[in-house]
Amino acid sequence: MMGYNLEDIATGIDEYLIRQPIGVFGLICPFNFPFMVFIWFAPYALATGNCIVMKPSSEVPLTQSKVAELVEEAGIPSGVWNVVNRGRTVVSGLLDNPDINGICFVGSTPTGKNVVYKRCGETGKK
Repeated sequence: MMGYNLEDIATGIDEYLIRQPIGVFGLICPFNFPFMVFIWFAPYALATGNCIVMKPSSEVPLTQSKVAELVEEAGIPSGVWNVVNRGRTVVSGLLDNPDINGICFVGSTPTGKNVVYKRCGETGKK
């Protein structure tokens, strides 16, 4: 947030920021905060030039469906904001799909460590 470059961050070292989109991010959101959690991720992904595939909890999908309607009404181009519903098979699809470049996940620690972190590492996702 300090700009595009910083001079003399260390002896003889300048820092330059080059913002480059990474691609498509999968957002896996929990049931207990269906509106709040995606707000942590989606605006940053879009503002930095990425597309998103939102996977809400199958227990509370209506929040994300309504947000997707509002996003479309606001004029976000088709294909930039996407919502997919269902359960673990969709999560597996996001984790294994080579067109998904990164995953944002909020959920249990065991699932995060043993499933999401492991599979993202295997497929080179951020």
